[in-house]
Amino acid sequence: MGRQPGALKATSALVIAALALSACGDDGGGSKQEQADGGLGEASRATNARPGELAPGADRLPDGTVEGKPSLDDLDPSAPPPGALGSAERSCSGGDLKPDDGNVGQVGQTTVCLLNVERKVRGMGRLRTNPRLSKAALGHSRDMVAKSYFAHDSRSGASFLDRIKRHGYLNGGAQWSVGENIAWGSGSRSTAREIVDGWMHSPPHRANILNGRFREIGIGVALGAPVRGIGLPAATYNTDFGFKRGR
Repeated sequence: MGRQPGALKATSALVIAALALSACGDDGGGSKQEQADGGLGEASRATNARPGELAPGADRLPDGTVEGKPSLDDLDPSAPPPGALGSAERSCSGGDLKPDDGNVGQVGQTTVCLLNVERKVRGMGRLRTNPRLSKAALGHSRDMVAKSYFAHDSRSGASFLDRIKRHGYLNGGAQWSVGENIAWGSGSRSTAREIVDGWMHSPPHRANILNGRFREIGIGVALGAPVRGIGLPAATYNTDFGFKRGR
């Protein structure tokens, strides 16, 4: 089967993965996609609120959490193609900036802006930035760069859900859903526009971005790659998505 044009853009010097709880790294058939210049991991999601947002085969844990792959049924085939409007949107300044010490904060804001454009053109509500989710996201981005690994579970074995809980985001939440997209890119592939374009051309990652349950987002952009031997300047991105409803 031939690749889609967006998939070609997503692979050169850009590695992307999406997760909501279980380990990433599988394609739709369960095998890991690997290339010398990048790869795409499968996506999962965790929730105690609405099991129906997960694909058949999801696992229910003793504490009531349900985990598995996100259901793609809510992705409207009549909606604008991935990146059709968002990638050309001019209201998000800094989309083509290569992250550095002076602009990394702006790059993070632009990433959220571009994600919200993708939601807006599909008639969805915007994601609000949450400081607790952002602390969880940024901490993990920096940890991946510092310790040279690219995964949703940290070297200590903590999952992204563990990090979100540790930063207090789920405190008081009787119902909740959370998810995570991570990515890194070097050189021209390190810009917010390229990262978002890659996510939007991967259905599982797009399912996290366009999940109607999510209301909040945390963004973390760290300078550097999560793997050794990258000659060009690079950046590592993390977006944590969340929804919670109090008791």
